[in-house]
Amino acid sequence: MPNYQKFVEDLESVKQLSPKGTEFWWGRDVVRFLNYKSWENFDATVQRAVTACENSGQPPLNHFHAVMKMVDIGSGAKRERADWALTRYACYLIAMNGDTSKPEVAHAQTYFAVQTRKQELRQELEGARQRLELRGRMTEANKELAGAAKDSGVKKFPAFQSAGYKGLYGGLTMSEIKQTKGLGLRENVLDRMGSSELAANYFRATQAKDKLEREQVQGDHQGSADPSRRRQNCPGHDQRPGWNHARGSPCRAPHQRDSVEGQPVGKAASGEELAGLSRTPASRSTRVATRSV
Repeated sequence: MPNYQKFVEDLESVKQLSPKGTEFWWGRDVVRFLNYKSWENFDATVQRAVTACENSGQPPLNHFHAVMKMVDIGSGAKRERADWALTRYACYLIAMNGDTSKPEVAHAQTYFAVQTRKQELRQELEGARQRLELRGRMTEANKELAGAAKDSGVKKFPAFQSAGYKGLYGGLTMSEIKQTKGLGLRENVLDRMGSSELAANYFRATQAKDKLEREQVQGDHQGSADPSRRRQNCPGHDQRPGWNHARGSPCRAPHQRDSVEGQPVGKAASGEELAGLSRTPASRSTRVATRSV
């Protein structure tokens, strides 16, 4: 039975790095480490993993890409040979769909499961860090907006601020926003916002402050200086006409997410990025650079 630590070291030693920084493995390396005797049997496992990837809602081409590479066959002759470019997530699915009677497959399952959890934790910590940073910036932006409103002669700042929230949340008042989020009246709504929602509110506050200062608005023109008051100016509104007001979330661009839950771990490649690897020679000396964990 192969030693687990040696297995991990050997597997990491053949890890590749695409020109755009995505980790991947060549299938011809993985088949050797998983102790498959034939490429056909390994390819069948890959096909099951592709199906699992598709069933999980992830684009298979972002993680699996079939390539043809030229290899030396002696006397200066070359021929094409099929291979796979596989991301870490693809290798994880291959291990989970592999022949569990093989100790090497059991090692791979353990390794990729551990690495999966590590990556999840890193993403969660990074998401929390970004959210805390945005939360702090939002606090400062609100202070600066309050100062700009005071300098402009706004005496009813709560009403002015409420008008800004209405513009961003499709007419919902602060109490209604809290109600949709299931918050108590004394709870700060900013504490329950995700990163993209905080970013949208930060944009609202900073743009309102800039408009007050730039146009020298004077008096209690509640919300007139807030660019989010008009729904057509709501960030992402034109891109997301079906925004669900009942969730109490602002309009946001399609690519924005507050959570990585349910997403594949590791950095996914684009189909075009993996497709570009098909021209990479099979010779190890000319492969893309490797890096260790």
